[in-house]
Amino acid sequence: MAMSATTRTASVLTLQAGASREAARLPELLLEAERIAGSMMMGLHGRHRAGPGEHFWQYRPYDVSDDRKMIDWRLSARSPSRLYIRQTEWESAETLFTHIANHQGFDFSHHPDTASKRQRALLLGAALSILLNRSGERVGLIFSAAKGEAHNFGDRIFAGRDAPARFCRALLDQPQEQNPQMAGLPHAKPPIRALYISDFYQPLEPLIALIKQGASLGVRGVLLQICDPSEEDFPFAGRVSFFDRSGAPNVDYGDAGAVREDYRQVFLAHRESLAAACRRHGWQFCYHRTDRPALSALIQLHHLLSGESLGAAIKGDG
Repeated sequence: MAMSATTRTASVLTLQAGASREAARLPELLLEAERIAGSMMMGLHGRHRAGPGEHFWQYRPYDVSDDRKMIDWRLSARSPSRLYIRQTEWESAETLFTHIANHQGFDFSHHPDTASKRQRALLLGAALSILLNRSGERVGLIFSAAKGEAHNFGDRIFAGRDAPARFCRALLDQPQEQNPQMAGLPHAKPPIRALYISDFYQPLEPLIALIKQGASLGVRGVLLQICDPSEEDFPFAGRVSFFDRSGAPNVDYGDAGAVREDYRQVFLAHRESLAAACRRHGWQFCYHRTDRPALSALIQLHHLLSGESLGAAIKGDG
């Protein structure tokens, strides 16, 4: 049934009001992100070879082919028989493209004192943008379009001193999706780094297709699954009615506790299938519970985005 002009206008106004409320959280979000970013300083993504950069890498004996401007006269003065040059590590500014889920289910929290999945995702995205900015790198955003087709705002790659603030405002300003939308790949030349933060409570086929396509195009992807503890543990018992904010029919259980083990098997099998797809195609997968410290997830992301092995295919902070 077609939506009337009045209904359409009311819907737009509702979305705009929600976006305004979210945007008002910007100072609080940045302050908290600064706090956890300050707890963990991410170094520059060095290339482990000599080249233009600011950070010292090594000294080596001078060769006649070297530029005399590279000679470190202080060190050379200690060894009259030999000259030494000072080399810096080659560095280049990279861009991390990020997609953070924005559908209604991602706003779920089992308790008022626990951050929602989206709140935690926004905090991690903000903290990463701060760390990358300090390292001279850039952040870009991948948004989901209405039909599930993702658009990369290549002209909105964020760099400069105020990049984290502009990055966070762009995240907070986007209207909420009715249902989970599949994000696409950045429209940039490889090598590309892409980070997807979601609960990934979606059919596996489009998710696996994204991973496979990304790997074939040279995208180095990381998937971070954020879940509420009640979604993983299923602590319910007795008669329970579950409802979906998107308007799907309620699911009623006469004894929720009786299906706990079956539920957990399906939940963990979905996670393992996603992680296995990442393993097959050279991507990384990790998960985070909102009842754990945000810093633990930030450390995971730091390792994975830096290309450092965490020693296992699936890594969580639990």
